[in-house]
Amino acid sequence: MDAESIMFGTDSSSMGSSMHIPLDALEDLFFWLEQARDLEVHSQSSQASADEEEHVEISDSMYSMFSGVSDVSSPWLLASREPNVLLSFNRLQLVGSMFHQMCEAVQFCHDHGISHRDIKPENFIVEDHRNVGVIPDRGEWHSDVVVKLTDFGLATAQDECDDFKCGSKPYMAFECRHNITPTYNPRQADIWSLGIVLLNLIFHRNPFKEPSVQRCRSFAAFSVAPIKFLMKAFDGLTFDVARYLTDHVFCDVTRSCKRVTAHEFGVWAKRLPEYFGMSDRVSMGACNSITTSLSDSRRENSTSIFRR
Repeated sequence: MDAESIMFGTDSSSMGSSMHIPLDALEDLFFWLEQARDLEVHSQSSQASADEEEHVEISDSMYSMFSGVSDVSSPWLLASREPNVLLSFNRLQLVGSMFHQMCEAVQFCHDHGISHRDIKPENFIVEDHRNVGVIPDRGEWHSDVVVKLTDFGLATAQDECDDFKCGSKPYMAFECRHNITPTYNPRQADIWSLGIVLLNLIFHRNPFKEPSVQRCRSFAAFSVAPIKFLMKAFDGLTFDVARYLTDHVFCDVTRSCKRVTAHEFGVWAKRLPEYFGMSDRVSMGACNSITTSLSDSRRENSTSIFRR
């Protein structure tokens, strides 16, 4: 079975199952994170032309789907970059729920001796079951947004790896980017990647192009003062969240530190609204001058042998 057809979800009945699914019929997480920009640009250009009133109406309707915060379960809410929506209770609740599923899928792999080694938004498939109703052959109601992990082209069953620079640079763990030690733990590296994806989910940006002091000024700044950097790079990020990521996710495992498990990370993320203060915050989002766009990250070369 080809690696891009294997999908792991968090549902107990589908955990570990594999099936041939036409992936281009589904949308990956990158799509949901970038959709707001595309629709907003389309809406603005449509409004500029009086001859395209019909298109204005359509795009405005589509925009309202993700700018409203009433539907907590809608993946459209992910796409919003509005200052009063970005860190809203409902959006953080959705991010926490989806990220918990992502972490559980990774934990399932780890529990079965598999490390993914290429965790990024493109490798998570989002299924919107809110309008599906009863799932065929299972006879149960499913009204949530379901996230599944896919593309195991770089996955390994090794406990320690010696093939460095494996994966996509913006999501690559520090110890994987540099051969400071003879080997690195791929499960620990997956946790670092999940941390980057969480920042993607919340702010639509990456903290750095790659975890290299020599090649990325942002990472150099992060290395000197990680909490300060994260709070400056991402407007509205609280001290407690920045400290957790610094101490438990982006910590340097080459210096005897140990990251949390994927399960522990997911459980923590379910309480995101609490960590951000429980009340809706106004956020201007990520600082563009010191962070990188997801589109730039997508153009980064990956060593994966499987291509979309």
